[in-house]
Amino acid sequence: MFIEIENTVTKDRSVTSRRSGELFFIREQKANLFTEASKYPDKFLINVSFTSNESERNASKPINPGRYLLTDDAFYINNNNQLNVNPARLKPLKAAE
Repeated sequence: MFIEIENTVTKDRSVTSRRSGELFFIREQKANLFTEASKYPDKFLINVSFTSNESERNASKPINPGRYLLTDDAFYINNNNQLNVNPARLKPLKAAE
């Protein structure tokens, strides 16, 4: 299983936690998920940054275009018990793969 990033365009947004009222700042980037079970990729948004600090979000860099292997250590469960991908743990695929 791998993802592909086509460009460096990101979208910034903010959300307020219903539980705590805390404001979070998010930077998202479009990606395509390729699996063996599907003929075509699934499009999704990957969080490049999810933080309570707006300056930290604004300083985050987009993921470089390319294909990245999704290994087990790229996944984690967040504070809301949701499955997420850690962009720092994506493994670039070589062109021949």
